[in-house]
Amino acid sequence: MNSMVNKVALVIGGAKGIGLAIAERLAREGASVILTGRRADEVEAAAAKVGRGARGLVADAARQEDLQRVVAVVRETHGRIDALVLNAGLSEPATLRDATPEHFDRHFSVNVRGAVFGLQAALG
Repeated sequence: MNSMVNKVALVIGGAKGIGLAIAERLAREGASVILTGRRADEVEAAAAKVGRGARGLVADAARQEDLQRVVAVVRETHGRIDALVLNAGLSEPATLRDATPEHFDRHFSVNVRGAVFGLQAALG
């Protein structure tokens, strides 16, 4: 099936794990895939693994300006975003007793702010 032919897919948090699997599937379905991650080496390796012209952009999903920059690059390059996957997430388990404000803020910044401001940037 080629349901994503001529579609542009942006996968925020697509450099590893579930996000990478999603990026690979979208590419197999025919999409032009742009994926993001925080570490340049992981982003480059992921784009190479996805193949089919996938592009990787280094971005931190917790940083609103990074999300806005990525969306701007995708729009400048492709003119649109047909599919947006907000997959970035952080998991550093801690008991309630051991959780600190810094621990909470790291998780909230990526897992909640990243999704909200990623969608906001895409809606433009």
